[in-house]
Amino acid sequence: HDYGGWMYLGAWDQVIGYTWGGPGSTGRWMMPAQYWAAKVHYDDVSVDYYFLDTNLFDAQDLKPSGHNICNPTKVAMSFSASCGKSGPFSAEHCPGWFKELWNKQKGWMDYLLPKSTADWQIVVTH
Repeated sequence: HDYGGWMYLGAWDQVIGYTWGGPGSTGRWMMPAQYWAAKVHYDDVSVDYYFLDTNLFDAQDLKPSGHNICNPTKVAMSFSASCGKSGPFSAEHCPGWFKELWNKQKGWMDYLLPKSTADWQIVVTH
């Protein structure tokens, strides 16, 4: 998964960077951002796909569980607790950061869905 499946410092930015090519990229997947949309025209139908980051549900308040990507015990094993400018700056900040990301995505969806002219609109979570 895009956070290594276990910690918010799990190279999510590298997953996005891998999408855009460069050394070592094979083009196996497409994840151009934490959330994005794509329109696809099939033979007889069009679809607007909306891809949402749902890691909010794995971003728990400082619980040392295996599926908590904000787990302070795991974060303590890292050289830094910060994702830099683009993510949580500490385990304590992590749950709120993912909640804010979720709220931004909901606003984005509220803006885009009424503008869709596709036959189908499909939400894909990751």
